[in-house]
Amino acid sequence: MKINQQGIVPLLLIGLLALAIGGGAGTVYAVNHSLPGDFLYPAKQQLSNLQLLIALTPEDKASVRLKIADKKLKEIEKLQVKNASAEKIHQSADALTKDTDLVEAEVENLQTEGKNVTSLLERLRDNLERQQVVLERVAQQVSSTAKAHIEDAITVSQRGLTKAIQQQQKINKN
Repeated sequence: MKINQQGIVPLLLIGLLALAIGGGAGTVYAVNHSLPGDFLYPAKQQLSNLQLLIALTPEDKASVRLKIADKKLKEIEKLQVKNASAEKIHQSADALTKDTDLVEAEVENLQTEGKNVTSLLERLRDNLERQQVVLERVAQQVSSTAKAHIEDAITVSQRGLTKAIQQQQKINKN
């Protein structure tokens, strides 16, 4: 029986579910702490997608995305400590910028709809400030190839932080 690459992800998830039920917290821990290139990393990505899928409201979805962005930031730190390849750092940095952009868009949409986004903006701002500190530190300690990707993430983070501050100021004026 031949299984293509797309077919392996559902099988992996079924296997992980069986292990989680039978194997308990150790499997869940291993999935949550996997890094790009690890065998269980696709399961970690699918778990994040599942969390987004079951988020009931746009506010919940933005909140989940913030948590995912925070996990990506921690991944980047761990990859830097492990002297991981530039490609693995690039993968996590790109995912971080994507999730950061999506959170910003979701917050903006919620604000346009007249929803109270004060708490979400505060969390976004905290996340972006933390990104700045971590990414600046990591950029100083990685290869020049990886540094370029980290600098791109820093740029996205700075832009997002400026936007979040402006949105908060707009809310405070009203």
